Amino acid sequence: MLLKNMKKYNHFESIIIIPTFNEWAVLKFCLKSLKNQTYQNFKILVVDDGSTDNIFKKTKEEFPHVEVLTLNKNIGFAKAINKGIKYTLKKYKPKYIALLNNDTEADKNWLKSLVNCLQKDKQIATVTSNMFFAKKPEIINSQGGTIDWNGDGCDINIFKPKSEVEIKSQPVLGACFGGTLLKAESLEKIGLVDERYYAYYEDLDWSWRANILGYKIFFEKQAILYHQHSASWQKGLEKKVYLGKKNALTSAIKNYESKNLFKRILYILIGYWFLILDYAIFSGNFKNKQKQKLPINKRLKFTLIPFKAVSWNIIHLPKTLILRRDIQKRRKISDEEIFKLINQDESPVNRWIDSLHKKISFKHFLNHFQSLTFTFKKKSISNISLKKTFGVNVLGYIDAESGVGEAARTIIKALKTTKIPFALNNETSSPSLRKNNEFSSLFINKNPYLINIICIYGDTFKEVVKQKGQNYLKNKYNIAYWAWELSTFPKNWIEHLSLVDEIWVPSNFVKNTIAKHFKKPIIVVPHAIKVKNSQFNRNYFSFSQNSFIFLFVFDFYSCFERKNPLAIIKAFKKAFNKNKNVELVIKCSNGEIDNENLEKLNQQAKNWPIKIINKYLTREEINGLLGLCNAYISLHRSEGFGLTIAEAMALGKPVIATNYSGNVDFMNKQICFPINYTLKTIEKDYGPYKKGNIWAKPDIEEAVKQMRFIFKNKKKALKKGQQAKEYILKNFSPKEIAKKIEKRLNEIKNLDIRK
Repeated sequence: MLLKNMKKYNHFESIIIIPTFNEWAVLKFCLKSLKNQTYQNFKILVVDDGSTDNIFKKTKEEFPHVEVLTLNKNIGFAKAINKGIKYTLKKYKPKYIALLNNDTEADKNWLKSLVNCLQKDKQIATVTSNMFFAKKPEIINSQGGTIDWNGDGCDINIFKPKSEVEIKSQPVLGACFGGTLLKAESLEKIGLVDERYYAYYEDLDWSWRANILGYKIFFEKQAILYHQHSASWQKGLEKKVYLGKKNALTSAIKNYESKNLFKRILYILIGYWFLILDYAIFSGNFKNKQKQKLPINKRLKFTLIPFKAVSWNIIHLPKTLILRRDIQKRRKISDEEIFKLINQDESPVNRWIDSLHKKISFKHFLNHFQSLTFTFKKKSISNISLKKTFGVNVLGYIDAESGVGEAARTIIKALKTTKIPFALNNETSSPSLRKNNEFSSLFINKNPYLINIICIYGDTFKEVVKQKGQNYLKNKYNIAYWAWELSTFPKNWIEHLSLVDEIWVPSNFVKNTIAKHFKKPIIVVPHAIKVKNSQFNRNYFSFSQNSFIFLFVFDFYSCFERKNPLAIIKAFKKAFNKNKNVELVIKCSNGEIDNENLEKLNQQAKNWPIKIINKYLTREEINGLLGLCNAYISLHRSEGFGLTIAEAMALGKPVIATNYSGNVDFMNKQICFPINYTLKTIEKDYGPYKKGNIWAKPDIEEAVKQMRFIFKNKKKALKKGQQAKEYILKNFSPKEIAKKIEKRLNEIKNLDIRK
């Protein structure tokens, strides 16, 4: 047993373990940076991995409070951190253990940010840091770890300028043990790192195992480190490449489910072939970046690495299979769930393949090979021949937690039920959180098919298309998938109409608005509605067990005034006074962009049975909220479609909503509780909704009446909710929407669409 009596820690809540081998100067710099931490409940343990430059003596002289664990010989990073962890658990019994590279400089709030994040969720096993290069602090070093298609481990967003990346705290596949905080009690089930790795990939392997066992690995953007990434990295490059390749294959054998194992090993072996090709013919990609060429004897050594890696794994296969059996026996999370954490955008291997385009002529082959993303679904672009150019490229904020992001995902869900080939081009410039990994394993950078469906609304359409380059639209049939919430089309969107051949819209309301300015085809393609049942209970959200819950969900980026949550609070107060048997839950996100209205919301809820949840929730948690509520209410002023309304209906919830705009396509008195309205002139600009336009003012008194009716007549309301569920599932399921999409795409297929 690794842990005993872990509920109590011995004086220090956290222990920082710093493995080091020589390099006193960089270690000294690291230790100095830790003196200024705003969180001080920690002790430092330096693990001296057989150094020859008197690390123990120098550390004790300048940092007497730092403890040094001296190892007699150099045993490698993996064994060194295991030694340090075992020593720490036995002597200090801490609550948290930080692992830190000796060549890092910690921001003063580094450890505090890690601790705060780790305390948020019991299932988080470790939190990894936001690491930048010390010599180029504007360049990202690591924001967690992921796996490329060939098995290689890589740091998320490495070498990218931070100005070009929307940095957000989020779950990731792997932690970087160069700067991470572990929850000590999680080690009991996850175990220590595999010491056979010596160095490299050991952190990704451990994190992978943690995910399999049901734990979470989290990236915290506020936990900032600066990594020296010194010139010593280039020393022993051959050994580092060998260890990375060898350990990647070992991890694959241990961690993949049987159904995926053969395919993954095959991809790793294909990657080996490319490594041989690189060093045998192209002088080595690593050195080539510096315009240097390796001598022939060095190149030969690199070409032997794959053979050495395979040989090692064959020799050690019995031990690996024992570990595999234990991991698979205790598995709680499927490969499919793990794959959702993997982001293939701009991965090192894809950048490497791009570099080969300049050196060899078989571009068609490389284009096809590059589409081998980390995909395990039948609709993978990797299974589609690029010779068959009919198909769809979907461009959108596919991983963004926003309405426009969900619009793109509903198109993809529908496409997945068809036989139409598609490619997914994820746009990363969304201001919203980018944590939806449902389709991230399918992302590629190319648009190989003849039809583009661009799920980017008019406010950012031109900028995104321009960034993609002039060839993105060239020789394609370009479809914009747009929603707009007012009856007057915005002037700054009209100028984009010439760029597209067709527009798809989610509702007739939007169609009627755009038709005044666009004479080409406008096709109504509603959002595909698919809401999975969730296992969350009321305790998870701290809800009362027996209260009747009305729910509303909105995003501040969608405009507070248009979503109109204060009207819901007003109606709720008037309907129920302070009846303890009824609650109103308003789930919002991105409240920090509008602190004034967020404060109004909180003030209106104060001392009432009204709960404001202003934070990011996963898709599963949102489904949980929808499933747990007793009724859904939206007193919006206008909607392009009304996605959350339709989702609540799909779960059989009684729905109260303003009887205006896009939602009237799927709402009527037989299946819902529509609220009358009067049209009101907008008196001042609210973001994109300009003064002088009109939107609805819902009837508060009627909303009060309907809320009371639903509460007092639960069976009747539930019956209507069930009818709504049947209607949505029959008319708005991914399969039904797919029929509309497939019909239209086949019509387009017969057109001469090459320009």
